[in-house]
Amino acid sequence: MDVKCCGFLSHAPTRFKFGWDEEDVLCIELKQVILQQIQLLRQRDFPFMPLTVYV
Repeated sequence: MDVKCCGFLSHAPTRFKFGWDEEDVLCIELKQVILQQIQLLRQRDFPFMPLTVYV
């Protein structure tokens, strides 16, 4: 059985040009692209389980 899934791991906000500024245009655009990709994968029946881990 070939199982595919989608998930996200932690990111380092300081690596992004906008840092922690979620109001920055680049951050907003990135969130929109990520949302579109998640929606596309869900339409294709990819299992998706959001998980947040704080260290």
